[in-house]
Amino acid sequence: FSEVKPLALLPNLSNLTLHGNPIEERVYKEKKFYRNYIIHLLPGLHKLDFSGITKADRVDSATWAMFFRKKLAGKKQGDDDY
Repeated sequence: FSEVKPLALLPNLSNLTLHGNPIEERVYKEKKFYRNYIIHLLPGLHKLDFSGITKADRVDSATWAMFFRKKLAGKKQGDDDY
């Protein structure tokens, strides 16, 4: 996901299409939760890969982010929160 992270610096980004892009192909194959990660990383998005982002998508993304918060923060599994 390192190729996508710099996009978080674009606060006005509202539509993103990675479909057909080598980034999408690699990330989608490697990461099961591609859509959740992108929505979490870019909360201002309205559309991702030609599909509108719904309230349910945002709830799923937030739930996913809470579950994987240590990985998102760069911590290893099993590290303590303190």
